[in-house]
Amino acid sequence: MLLAALLQLHRRPALLVTAACVGINVAANVARGDPPAFVWINAGLNLIQVAVAAVLARRFCGAALDMRRPKRLLRFVLLAVAPAVALSTLLAGMFAVWAGRLPMGTLGFRLHHLFDMELLAMAIVAPSLLLLARAHRFREDAQASAAEVAALLTLLAVVCLWVFGQTSAPILFMAFPPLILLAFRLSPPWTAAAVMMVGAIGGAATLTGHGPAMLTRLSEDPHLASVPVIMRQLNVFHLFLLAVVGTALPITTLSSERRRLVARLRSRTHAAVEARLRAEQADAAKSRFLALMSHEMRTPLTGVTGYADLLSRRPSLDAEGRRQVEAVRQCGEAMLRLVEDLLEVSRGGDEVVLAPVDVRDLMQTATAPAFEWAEIRGLDHRLTLAPEAEGAASIDARRLRQIVHHLTLNAAKFTSKGSISVTVDRLDDRLRVTVADTGCGMPPETLAGLFRLFEQADASTSRAHEGAGVGLVLAKGHIDRLGGTLSVESQQGRGSVFPWRSPPRRRPRPRRPRRTIRRSAGCGC
Repeated sequence: MLLAALLQLHRRPALLVTAACVGINVAANVARGDPPAFVWINAGLNLIQVAVAAVLARRFCGAALDMRRPKRLLRFVLLAVAPAVALSTLLAGMFAVWAGRLPMGTLGFRLHHLFDMELLAMAIVAPSLLLLARAHRFREDAQASAAEVAALLTLLAVVCLWVFGQTSAPILFMAFPPLILLAFRLSPPWTAAAVMMVGAIGGAATLTGHGPAMLTRLSEDPHLASVPVIMRQLNVFHLFLLAVVGTALPITTLSSERRRLVARLRSRTHAAVEARLRAEQADAAKSRFLALMSHEMRTPLTGVTGYADLLSRRPSLDAEGRRQVEAVRQCGEAMLRLVEDLLEVSRGGDEVVLAPVDVRDLMQTATAPAFEWAEIRGLDHRLTLAPEAEGAASIDARRLRQIVHHLTLNAAKFTSKGSISVTVDRLDDRLRVTVADTGCGMPPETLAGLFRLFEQADASTSRAHEGAGVGLVLAKGHIDRLGGTLSVESQQGRGSVFPWRSPPRRRPRPRRPRRTIRRSAGCGC
């Protein structure tokens, strides 16, 4: 009790408790009729033992002395209590030898008995009192009602009274089932109180000659003839108490820790679910905002490019004015393409809508912007359809048009001389489209992040090519939604090839011979 007070209380109340305990210790020794020297030496040894244990506990177990975990409880017993008890036992043995009060034959047994009693008392009572003093830390761990607590404590008390109230059968083991059940269901403070109750009932019964410990069969030892029989039989009770402490307290601390972790996991899961809902709502709001603003911006930008085109056709404009109007039109078209790409990003999760569509007409419409740009830049461009690719196919026309549109615009943008080509054929009942160019190509490090949103080979503000890094991502997303595959073959300085396959449901049409549409720079057709 003194050790628990020194570890738990502040300095002033701890000193008061120390003085009270020393006074009670001295009074008990006097009432027992001990010699005057022993009265004070016994109190002094107890005080030394407690002081050493308190210092070691602070040193090796921390100032918090949290006994909720078995590792900390074991450290408290082995690194604080056991050394302090061993020191006081050694000093008591030295005093006994100096005083010559005990025969040498029984000195070892008595010192062993003293060590067991002191160690068990401090290992049981001190941690239990610390747990009881900090019961407020375990309020959230309580899962049993008051009725269940009372029922379990009553059950344990009845079983212990039955076990220690008889001397006909060695049934110490019967105390463990209700004790283990109690340790699983109740918080550590209640379990500590139950352990102290078991020790009190068993100790009182054993000292009055009851209980299974009295059935211990002792061997004849002439050196221990002067030792009372009950003192030798108490070793069995000491082992029982050690098993009780080693069973109940670790179980209750582990159970309490498990309940705490489960509660924390539930709390964090709830927080994660709420965070996910907030993120989804924020993402939906951003998508709606992006779609709305892109749609609203597209209308005036279309007007800007349209009126710029009309203005460029006025015969009254001189060469400089025509150049300026053309610059306005090109900037407006670039901005319009970016807005349309962003709008497409916000619509990326739309469902696939399959409908019959003529492959040739769709491919000509999809490649027209890129081929027009290529013609302005003096590039050769061609669209080639194999005979087996002709006819109607059941496919999502919007997605297919966007795929070809972005791949061909990307090819035209990064090709300064040479040509771009689009080839459409069928392979293994799959529509295959290959977009190839003779542009700058890409190094391996660029290929690694090619299909990441807003990824650009040159992200500097002085880059030579316009764009926000969404075209290829959109094309890849559409192909994934259609169930196709997209790959890239490129070497720096040697151009790039983007072959992809898509599984359309094709409607049979009369076969037509292969025809190549070829436009050369400056041909005017």
